[in-house]
Amino acid sequence: MDLTSRLATKKAVQAKYDQILRSKAKTVDEDLKTEEKLRILQEEIEAAEGRLKLMVNQTSLSTIQVDFYQTVEYKEEPESYVMTFGDKAANSLGYGWSFIKGASLVLLTLWPVLLLAILGIVVYKNHKKKLINK
Repeated sequence: MDLTSRLATKKAVQAKYDQILRSKAKTVDEDLKTEEKLRILQEEIEAAEGRLKLMVNQTSLSTIQVDFYQTVEYKEEPESYVMTFGDKAANSLGYGWSFIKGASLVLLTLWPVLLLAILGIVVYKNHKKKLINK
């Protein structure tokens, strides 16, 4: 906010100097002094505009992080956990089913190789029968 008000003030001063240059400066020396002041003001205005643009870009890219915490009551952990036979059996059934699914997917992936192998065996047996029959 402060930077924008300073920028507006400098632009107003620049407009006044510009008006002085056009209307009241009568000598070359006065023209040169006024133009020098205008040049300095213009540099300050451009620097202020650059800073303002940088600040706007930085704030548009900034992130706000909000963390929420919930207080949870402490519960004691059991000292140990022993798997029962039923738990082990259920896990084993799950692992077995996963194995069957995985093996099925491997076979589905390799179907062209299996098809070529079967075709090769059939061609080999037919060729062997023809050799025996001759």
